[in-house]
Amino acid sequence: MIANTIITAALRRLLVIPAGATPSSSQLSDGLEVLNDMVNSWSAQRDLIYEDTKENLTIPSGTQSITIGPTGDLITGRPLKINVATLRDNTIDYTMRLIGEIEYQSYSQKTNVSRPYRLYYRNTWPNGTIYFEYTTDKVYTLVLTSMKQLSTFPDGTTDVALPDYYERALKTNFTIEVADEMGAGNRVSATMFKLADEAKSAIISQAIDLVPAVTEFNPVGVYNIEADDY
Repeated sequence: MIANTIITAALRRLLVIPAGATPSSSQLSDGLEVLNDMVNSWSAQRDLIYEDTKENLTIPSGTQSITIGPTGDLITGRPLKINVATLRDNTIDYTMRLIGEIEYQSYSQKTNVSRPYRLYYRNTWPNGTIYFEYTTDKVYTLVLTSMKQLSTFPDGTTDVALPDYYERALKTNFTIEVADEMGAGNRVSATMFKLADEAKSAIISQAIDLVPAVTEFNPVGVYNIEADDY
């Protein structure tokens, strides 16, 4: 999907430019800023994100907390939310329990060296932070399924990979978003609002297929009464 295509379609619908015309460089530049602001706000809504991301990340020995993001210890997109976490030890996978701040703070022996059973994720910025209730005793592979922020448009001509059904939603919603910026706020009609809402609802209906956070029973291993896990 190309930003200039979305911007041009919106300006045409708002009658800022005639059919077949090309926006000025300033219109394209201003439009790109507004478009990326809108995409970033969609990421915050989460149900507009089209898929979860599954990835394998190496956790060094001696780790109790580790940052994850574009400039973190684990270099990847910063998760908005972690849905499923599994700790892999060679060929054995152990499903981790996702916990919140209150439960995490209740563990008083975080420096104890052991295999962690629980994971707390704090959505810090610019990198998120993963915390374990124990300090890792060896190198593990952390298999994460998480929600990542939608990709913004680096410029007007780079093709950004998004599902096809995003194009209508981007065009219709961006038309409303950019109208005042282009001095065409009075040209936004009730029909435009209706089409934008329908297109955004179509994205939300697809988001229902995202992988939910689940707890899986793993029969491998010995029950640990302190961790209440296997």
